[in-house]
Amino acid sequence: MLDIKKNHLGKRILSLAIMACMAVPGVTVVEDFCAPVIAEAGHRNADEERLSGQRMLEEHRQHHIVDRVKKNSYEYNVQKTLIEANPDKVNFDDGKHERWIDPLYIEYNNTGNAWSNGSVVIITSEELHLCSFRPPDEEYDRRYTKRKLDESNINSTSDFASVLAHEFAHFANKDTMLTGQSHKENIREELQADINGMNMLDNVPEYSMGSMVNFHFKERWEDYAPDPDYPSNQQATRHCMDYVTKFSGGRVLIGDDASIAIDGKIFADGYIHGTLDEGNRAERTLYFAGQVASCMKHGIWHKENLLAVDAHDFIPSIEKDKKTLLIMMDKNADYVKYLSILNFPASKASKSLTGNEAYERDLMDYIYNIMPD
Repeated sequence: MLDIKKNHLGKRILSLAIMACMAVPGVTVVEDFCAPVIAEAGHRNADEERLSGQRMLEEHRQHHIVDRVKKNSYEYNVQKTLIEANPDKVNFDDGKHERWIDPLYIEYNNTGNAWSNGSVVIITSEELHLCSFRPPDEEYDRRYTKRKLDESNINSTSDFASVLAHEFAHFANKDTMLTGQSHKENIREELQADINGMNMLDNVPEYSMGSMVNFHFKERWEDYAPDPDYPSNQQATRHCMDYVTKFSGGRVLIGDDASIAIDGKIFADGYIHGTLDEGNRAERTLYFAGQVASCMKHGIWHKENLLAVDAHDFIPSIEKDKKTLLIMMDKNADYVKYLSILNFPASKASKSLTGNEAYERDLMDYIYNIMPD
């Protein structure tokens, strides 16, 4: 077998071999040399993994347009952020690792889904739409609101990161979803990928493990019908909710209606209320809940670590002196977590705030007051 990690000509030969194999009548990539049948995920070596991933990619390209994202694109940068924060789990092809993840592939498909196999991760354009989709709620009675996917919106970006983290966890776990694998094992792999993905999100300041919960909530708004071998939406959602509670040492509880309680008390009226440009109340609340759980896990949920800064200082795409970013940071700045983007300027005096701005300022004060010293 070619050492593809060191031999880029080998990569090209592999790609040509796969395409040739698929072009020959009567030859199927499932049964022939293009896709060796491996009995167990742990028994596939790195070359076999990449071969299987390339096979999956070519199969998808038979039915839809599939493009690899460009370096420095928004999608690539989210992937890069996750990978750099979790080098013990995933890596790019840097010549130093036997296993790696390719830059993300986007499939133009109106069905929401994502797949991983070997080094290949594919996400559909519809799944990206679901990340940007802001479901309506009681505060904003709209059937549909789509927001631009960019780093200025920490809620929708964290939703997208949660989808990638789930797929990267499959890679790190060497999952395969092999034909003939038991229903029970398929369910176990999916639930474990959520949990391991949440651990990856914990390592990034702007990504929240609560977004994994939120994405399952979002799926309820779409015409989403998971494969029978996948856990139900209710099972997956509750599994992630319970993990946030466990991660926080039992201090953060999430209700079935996406409300939260912290340290045994309902947070305000249960929610951080939404805005049209940032997210609805479930999205903002669950993002916050996940970040609080991370702060508790890492021992920084204390008044002395709370900072309200100009959002532009941490997210340059946000215009200076327009929004406030609420963050938690330990005294050595070794661990940082964003809590929320607040819709008032950090430099603006409280006496001149408008109605919505006043709510956001009151929210900041409330968060500060519920923290231990």
